[in-house]
Amino acid sequence: DNSSLIITRITGMLTNVESCANMLTINLNKVIVEDPQSLAAPETNLQMYTQITNQLSFALLVFPDVQSAAFIDTNNRIYGSNVLMERNRELITNSPILKQIDTSSGNNIWFPMQRREYLTNGSQETVMTLGKRIVNIYTGQKLGLLVLNIKESSLSAIYQKIGSIQDGSYFIVDDEGVVTSSQHSD
Repeated sequence: DNSSLIITRITGMLTNVESCANMLTINLNKVIVEDPQSLAAPETNLQMYTQITNQLSFALLVFPDVQSAAFIDTNNRIYGSNVLMERNRELITNSPILKQIDTSSGNNIWFPMQRREYLTNGSQETVMTLGKRIVNIYTGQKLGLLVLNIKESSLSAIYQKIGSIQDGSYFIVDDEGVVTSSQHSD
């Protein structure tokens, strides 16, 4: 049945994004906790920026379902998997998404499909976002906030890849019954 195959593929994508967040928790801990002074020392800012963005880029290679990633440290410095993720800094630091992630205990938080002017590759892209508060795995001290995005088009592409779908229509709805992803873009 096509619907179970679609569910399996979508569940696999969401699980991969959560695995990416868990891997980045460990890898960012290694980068930041090994040299905690480097977050404060201006002469090593570039080195830390490079190490963190390398971790984000590596995660996107390992988990291709994740389209983009950003890490925001405790000094509100933004590290993106690409420079577009770092634009609109004032919207990022005051965003309701980051406020909600920051109040969590480090668990994964999924946000609904949306278009935003910040923490995306473009304001015209519809994305589903996973957020996670990254803490020092030894002390529990906050290191920063992680944001991972999946493009809606990646989810809807699953419908076209599943055999013949002439028998019906497939779509995803949210808690309010609003269609968030569909095989038809309209």
